[in-house]
Amino acid sequence: MRDPRYWEPHFEYQSVFFKECAVAGTCFHIEADDDIWNELEEGTEIALVRDRNNKHDSNAVAVVLADDYDGDSDDFDFDFILGYIPRNQNEELARMLDAGFGEKISAKITTYKNYGNVNKRLRITIYLQSNKPLIVMPDFLRATTLDLREFRDMVEELNRKGTCYMRFGGFYDEPKIKPIEGEKVVAFYQDNNRDYIMYMLRVFVTGDKCVEYLDNPEDIHMIDDCCPYILTNVCGPVFVKPDDVVYDEIGHLCSDELNPMEYLNEVMSFRLNHIFEKVLLWPLNRNNIDMDPSIDDPKDAE
Repeated sequence: MRDPRYWEPHFEYQSVFFKECAVAGTCFHIEADDDIWNELEEGTEIALVRDRNNKHDSNAVAVVLADDYDGDSDDFDFDFILGYIPRNQNEELARMLDAGFGEKISAKITTYKNYGNVNKRLRITIYLQSNKPLIVMPDFLRATTLDLREFRDMVEELNRKGTCYMRFGGFYDEPKIKPIEGEKVVAFYQDNNRDYIMYMLRVFVTGDKCVEYLDNPEDIHMIDDCCPYILTNVCGPVFVKPDDVVYDEIGHLCSDELNPMEYLNEVMSFRLNHIFEKVLLWPLNRNNIDMDPSIDDPKDAE
């Protein structure tokens, strides 16, 4: 089951590389036939634990399996460690852990083998978490259905300006799931022949930034509790006729008024993306002269 948070925009903290190093002292803490070797592999999550009572190194930082550490270094049994960060590389880490930045530090195994040179036997990569979160957008589409007037207005604006103005939302919608810049919205209209006409639009700007793209800036002040959007055309029009294999699926999708404040499910997002990608690639493959590599052959230029 996909993590539900991936169904809507969310914030994640980016991990940036800090250092890669060997794990020192593995031969003293792990026997050659120890079962723990079976738990290790490249990519295994590691925790770094400050060993403040170490008699041999005042900056000692122990390396342990993440699953074996609950976050309390004062109550941790240091008999269950893989080894230590080398003495000549641990001072910065010790200071960060002492200052309470342990939650900002993560690590994983990048080299693993239970034999050979001590410095190459077990190596880890350490990452620091950024202070500023980045917004992560799900790779799903949004969609809306248009009536005849809305469809004509959209097409007229796209042809005239390259952008179109729409309003999404209402009193029933939660602000946290509103479309954001860069997301894609598929607009559906069914004509008199029962064909579905589809446009894939991309959110260009939202909110007050829409004013400069409006023919009448006063339109932005409409009282409907909706959010204003300016969208650009990615691909369209694309026609889906009654004999197309996806016609019934699209008909079922459009049987209820689509709410662009929600995402289409993963399957429908994939299928619609596939339809639009085929339309975009067809003229490229057919007309792009670089599809024939001989066109750039120097001997043909004589």
